[in-house]
Amino acid sequence: MNKEDLLKTPRGRAIIKLGLYLVFFVIVAFLFHAGSDTSNTKPDVPKKSALEVYSDMTNYEYTYLYNDTLMNGKVYRDSLYFEINEDAYYVNKNVYKVNKETNEIEPIELDKLYYIDNHMISNYIKKGNIIGKNEDYMNNVISITYGIDTEDEKLNVTTYEKDELIFKVVLNIDTNTIEINYSNVGKVSNFIKDFKVKE
Repeated sequence: MNKEDLLKTPRGRAIIKLGLYLVFFVIVAFLFHAGSDTSNTKPDVPKKSALEVYSDMTNYEYTYLYNDTLMNGKVYRDSLYFEINEDAYYVNKNVYKVNKETNEIEPIELDKLYYIDNHMISNYIKKGNIIGKNEDYMNNVISITYGIDTEDEKLNVTTYEKDELIFKVVLNIDTNTIEINYSNVGKVSNFIKDFKVKE
């Protein structure tokens, strides 16, 4: 029986229609199955650890307690601005004292302990070893202490994290203690444009 004979008989037409319907439904089923696989599949994005998120922070506010000196500051990208007592400072590769009335800045020398940022601390932590870990289940806070031996001194860094974010760091450098509390991560506006170099 050839193709023309199939089209002439009712049985032949029914077989051809059934075949076409079968091909149509196989194609529809294949497309539906292929489409559902891509919509339900989520890409495997590795989740960052609290330390990785901390290391990548470039926009935040902080309070900084160094022995008995309290500082308030903010970071925007590679720039720091902080106040100690009545004095204000701006750091961007160099250290500047800021005249708060005119926003003029002039270069000065300042002890590096006053402007340790999260990138420096992260680098210290990467060189160290975990020497202690505590979990406060009531407040859902994890603290991890790292011991770091440098050429000049013994350094311990304790990080406090909640909800997979580091919100506080305590550094013990020989007899000095520095406590840094972080807030408003990602919410600091650009303050760099406000400063002008003193002439």
